[in-house]
Amino acid sequence: MKKAVIVWKDNIPSVESREIFPTGQLTAVTETILAEPFEDSLGLWPQYNGLSKGEVVIRQLIDKACLGGKDATKELLDRLVGKPKQQIESKKLTMSYQDYLDAIDRNTIDTP
Repeated sequence: MKKAVIVWKDNIPSVESREIFPTGQLTAVTETILAEPFEDSLGLWPQYNGLSKGEVVIRQLIDKACLGGKDATKELLDRLVGKPKQQIESKKLTMSYQDYLDAIDRNTIDTP
């Protein structure tokens, strides 16, 4: 599948047709990459030897959360527990906007 994208060449924008992954195919590619074995060619992370790239990513996220990383903690909680539901208050107005503002001014309507 191809998609038109804007690319910059010498500070001049131009439109090119680029191959893109369909959603299902992108998921398959991501799963394949995450399943590959982690390679530590520099020997900097021996604790990850024998793990897949996906397992390393998860362990690093957990390690960051354990060290107090707020973003990592939020990401883990959102994934494990689910994001908290947002409560939205809705009011039905049966008067004009000006009447509503006047009522607020007279303190006869509760405001959030």
